[in-house]
Amino acid sequence: MVTRGGNAPVPGAAVLRAAAGPGGSVRAGTAPEPAPPPVPHSRCPPPAPARAEPSPQYMDYLCFRGLCCKGPPPPRAEYDLVCIGLTGSGKTSLLSRLCSESPENVVSTTGFSIKAVPFQNAILNVKELGGADNIRKYWSRYYQGSQGVIFVLDSASSEDDLETARNELHSALQHPQLCTLPFLILANHQDKPAARSVQEK
Repeated sequence: MVTRGGNAPVPGAAVLRAAAGPGGSVRAGTAPEPAPPPVPHSRCPPPAPARAEPSPQYMDYLCFRGLCCKGPPPPRAEYDLVCIGLTGSGKTSLLSRLCSESPENVVSTTGFSIKAVPFQNAILNVKELGGADNIRKYWSRYYQGSQGVIFVLDSASSEDDLETARNELHSALQHPQLCTLPFLILANHQDKPAARSVQEK
């Protein structure tokens, strides 16, 4: 503290501390304030604030939103297939049956047609190509983008037609755009008396 003349303190005066500087000079400064006491450390985390229970009205709202405000279902996976075979092998009838179409409306394909066939959790976009002699030479133009091949043959056809179908199948198996794809070979018309068994084919 600062004294006036003697030892009497000066009211309201700051505490000064004299220190000898270089050459014996005296410099004064304000005394440092004491450091605050250390805060005791606790290993326990502070308690979490209490959470209010949701009201029954809010729970009803959540149930209503879950039942009535659902988004659209996820899209089904789609695969592009090509279906080939000679004329009369039953390609169109087979695909129409898979699509639950009336057999009375089945007309033999002269060019190509595309049908979306539901299969389990996927959609098969099947591109059916006509099997006439003047169309088969253009089959390869429609192979691009295919992910699988369905080859349909008439198991009750003549030996000549069966040999032609065998040659077309071998050509498809060796085609650069199809040779690595999965093949499904269907021996159709098994209900006919002249139908051949798997061993005979």
